[in-house]
Amino acid sequence: MDRVPVILIAGFLGAGKTTLLIRLLKAALALGRKPAVLMNEAGAISVDGPLAQTAGANIDVMNVLGGCICCTLKGELHAGLNEVIKDVRPEILFIETTGIADPVEVIDTCTALDLIEAIEVKAVVTVLDVEHGLNALRINDLARRQLELASVIVLNKMDLADPAWFPRLQAKVREIAPTAQQVGTVHGDLDAAALLDGLLKQPAPQLRSTGDQALDSLLHEVGRHSDHKHPHGYVALSFLVERAQDKAALLGALKSLPANVIRAKGFVRMVSDDALYICQYAGGHAQAHVFPLDGFDPKPTLVVIGHDLERAAVEAALSALQPHLIS
Repeated sequence: MDRVPVILIAGFLGAGKTTLLIRLLKAALALGRKPAVLMNEAGAISVDGPLAQTAGANIDVMNVLGGCICCTLKGELHAGLNEVIKDVRPEILFIETTGIADPVEVIDTCTALDLIEAIEVKAVVTVLDVEHGLNALRINDLARRQLELASVIVLNKMDLADPAWFPRLQAKVREIAPTAQQVGTVHGDLDAAALLDGLLKQPAPQLRSTGDQALDSLLHEVGRHSDHKHPHGYVALSFLVERAQDKAALLGALKSLPANVIRAKGFVRMVSDDALYICQYAGGHAQAHVFPLDGFDPKPTLVVIGHDLERAAVEAALSALQPHLIS
């Protein structure tokens, strides 16, 4: 049996990974490949998993929730990979990590001895939010490591790039990942079919098993910087919420979140039209729109991720939604 090619999509919180994933899923279908997705989210519910399913009918999405697949949920990632390969039998597998995951540890799991004959990590595609990229790279070793292994770096949100400092960001990215292809996008819009076809045709990186010297060296580097038990203070809080009065009220609540909130996302219903809205907050920008998947009826929930979050401050910002903490 041919090994299933794996494309790992990495990038810090709110960079635009799921938007890119949807484009790649559509490209895989257009190329006649049967795709599957293994989705990791830090909150108690999956927001991005249902979004991925809007790429096409019958796309298999497995969710690994409530933590990070590079450390606390590493065993669940291993079990999920085995389940997807045996039960779904995809022709290409995408893994989208949470924004606080280290791709080195994920690759380590993918190259476990009982998986190495079944799957082949073809590439890491890292999405970088150019509006906040320089600051993220300055203060965050994790954001840097997400670039180091990338074959392709998608410089997303180019419409928000300031010409005065953007060349500095490009130079920094080139310094960190000198051989990676850089692609500038707005909303992850690129020639996904050409990108995917190129990634599938290229030789896989020489990281073959957990006994491989190159991978062991990378893992040693991770250990040298951190014990990787996420002592970084990132917290994910999940809340059941009541209906928002209208879209403006929802966006206002999201924009009032504390400054140490990096990412928020979820599903909320409106009093005004009873529709299910998917909402997103990142980098000070909030948006919400009617969720396009018919028949999907989750409990209205918001997941809020940030650094050293205080529950009371988050609940105060979301008070109009009457948040009830679930994890």
